[in-house]
Amino acid sequence: MILYFSATGNTEFIARRLAELLEHETVDLLDRIRYRDYSELHSDKPFVVCAPVYICEIPRFMADYLKKTSLTGCKDVYCIFTSGGYAGSSGPFAKTLFNRKGMNYRGHAEFKMPRNYIASDVYPDLEEDEKIRRLNDTWKNATAV
Repeated sequence: MILYFSATGNTEFIARRLAELLEHETVDLLDRIRYRDYSELHSDKPFVVCAPVYICEIPRFMADYLKKTSLTGCKDVYCIFTSGGYAGSSGPFAKTLFNRKGMNYRGHAEFKMPRNYIASDVYPDLEEDEKIRRLNDTWKNATAV
């Protein structure tokens, strides 16, 4: 089962592509988080959690949601992070979170996406050719899975 949150579409793109290739179902966590739906999620296949990186880790509200939600069935979990170029401490943070839930954290991968955070100019926009290169690399990597 692929669980994902996506604010801009980057993470959703990766989650849906992985689901297609791995023949997994997807669960968009947005409404579950918004409405505090902590009902159990069950999967006989490994869980794959797809998350954007916000300031070097997965969004706090997503981490809080995952801490409170029971993930049953398979105890293996993988993480996929989408970022503008640096996943920071996302991996170690996720490993701690899932180990505390009694799950087997099996590792993570990062997809570098074009930056699309427009609320701040702290991170400069990428040149057009760099955006295209990242999208092409992402597509190639998502297809190679």
